[in-house]
Amino acid sequence: MAIGNGPQFGALLGMYAQSLAEGHTLQRKELRSQTIREYLEAINLLFTSHSFDAPVDFDDKKSISTNVYDSVKTWESEPNQRTYMAPEVLAALMTKAAAVAQNAPDSLIPVVCDWVLLSRYTGFRLCEYGQKTQTRIEYHTVGHNQKRIMKAMQRSDFRFFDAQGNVITDLINDRDRVVSVEITWRVQKNRRNGQKITWVANAAFPLLCPVQAALRIATRSIRLGLSESGVPLGCYIKTSAKKNKVVYITGNVISDVLRAVAKDVYPHITDSELSLYSAHMLRVSACVLLQQANKADHYIKMRLRWAGESYQVYLRNTPILASQHIDAANLPANAVSLLVAELTALDMGVYTTFTE
Repeated sequence: MAIGNGPQFGALLGMYAQSLAEGHTLQRKELRSQTIREYLEAINLLFTSHSFDAPVDFDDKKSISTNVYDSVKTWESEPNQRTYMAPEVLAALMTKAAAVAQNAPDSLIPVVCDWVLLSRYTGFRLCEYGQKTQTRIEYHTVGHNQKRIMKAMQRSDFRFFDAQGNVITDLINDRDRVVSVEITWRVQKNRRNGQKITWVANAAFPLLCPVQAALRIATRSIRLGLSESGVPLGCYIKTSAKKNKVVYITGNVISDVLRAVAKDVYPHITDSELSLYSAHMLRVSACVLLQQANKADHYIKMRLRWAGESYQVYLRNTPILASQHIDAANLPANAVSLLVAELTALDMGVYTTFTE
């Protein structure tokens, strides 16, 4: 390939990057984003070593090469690389949490279980309840004055109500009166800062109740002596040989808990399948539950706080949908009876086996 200066070389490298991303390689394999970047960086080095300008500028978001690299990198981290929480995994987690909670209700597994139960309804993003490390709080920096706002939920973001719509202020003594919870997102990805969404108690299945899960999270915060604001709700007591201390939950510890449960439920699960269990699967699961309930697109977007159509990459083909598909494809009962009669008359009994 000829080398030199000029925009034509950037365009040429853009087409080359796209070809790599599509799998046009010697081994006919699609390349990961990091490998594509390394190829492009090597070409940059070839040009600069001959005293020409580097044709690929990774800071130029308008260049084809950068767009291809960024697109592949984004795809690799998309939620469709995550699984959803199957009922048997949730049941195993709840059983394990209940056993641990008898002696240590504020330890990691019961805490993770509470956030899992609540996130099945709210579709929390990890940054809304977890931190990157167990000791440091993450913040958004917003506005021209660079104001810092804590990313994670705090206790004042949860408001509980009784059946008459009165706010419950004493969560410890009046917890039996709680029938709903209103959650406020002070700042979020879709820019709808201050958004409030209400959930009501699940009377039919109390063990899965989002209000009770939220109440346990809030009262745990009180029990641990945490402030109402400025301190994340996502915390637990970490036990060590020297002392017990309150730390924040992180994506890594959540993944560890979920993967341990998955291995118990599926003893022959592969490492690649196990890697799909992560904190992000909670948001995937919330979307799948509404999908399985045949909720409309606008309902999913409204309840789980999506501004655009990106929620679609969270949808999954699940066993429940497979069963629903069978029901949808079935013929009406009268049509089935006529069809069976006609096939029997034609001596095509092989087609009537399942009706006998």
